[in-house]
Amino acid sequence: MHNRFGKEKAAVLIIFCLSCAGCASELLPEMSVDSCTWDAEGVSIVFSLEPDMVSVEKAFTLTEDDHPASGIFSYTGRQVRFFPTGGIKTNYDYVVTVTSFAESKKGYSLAGDYCKTFSTRNDKVRPEIVSVVPRNGSAVEGDRIAG
Repeated sequence: MHNRFGKEKAAVLIIFCLSCAGCASELLPEMSVDSCTWDAEGVSIVFSLEPDMVSVEKAFTLTEDDHPASGIFSYTGRQVRFFPTGGIKTNYDYVVTVTSFAESKKGYSLAGDYCKTFSTRNDKVRPEIVSVVPRNGSAVEGDRIAG
């Protein structure tokens, strides 16, 4: 009788664990980044849960051409805005990073590090002539340059 009772307990425990595994995201939700956009003023990140301001500020970095940007944060619900000093400048490459140390107000951490790159460089910059061979006014005669 004792063995049967132990087996029943084990079966109930296994069933309970399997039923919880299907709803793990409900029991242990993770925070994620829903969107990350930018404009001339700064970067906007929308999280799946309302973020904890202190942890997000510690977990956030914005780099301009591999140099950390300083600035200020603002929060509204699930949205965090970062306004770098001088705004988003033209002709720079940017990287937005939020590490998994960022948490929601209820203590749920970001599922993993988030990273997004964007550039304000103008892709339509025309090439510049650096040098000309042969020199201006020279001529090619056979296999050598005269002039």
